[in-house]
Amino acid sequence: MNQITAQELNDRIGAGRVPFILDVREPNESAECPIPDSLNIPLRELSRRAAEIPRDEEIVVVCTSGGRSAYATDVLTRAGHNATNLTGGTANWQTISTNPTPPNPKDIDK
Repeated sequence: MNQITAQELNDRIGAGRVPFILDVREPNESAECPIPDSLNIPLRELSRRAAEIPRDEEIVVVCTSGGRSAYATDVLTRAGHNATNLTGGTANWQTISTNPTPPNPKDIDK
């Protein structure tokens, strides 16, 4: 399974290489620590809402600690998506002292 750390993802976003971010947390969790421009599809709805997930983009899958996103990454990869799991989830975003919330891709000069 493809994995990416919070720091690696933060660096990529900061460099303008913004992947499609899929948040598989429950809506209340997503509201507590939002990820700008991510798509929130709770894990329990993933199979029903799979058509909303692009097939032609890299997808980084996010949850709170990395467990649900690892499962979702496996499901998506088996379905032919280019999916990568954010190790440690949003909990690791909080360890990035310079940017605890991912930058909003719309704010990045392209």
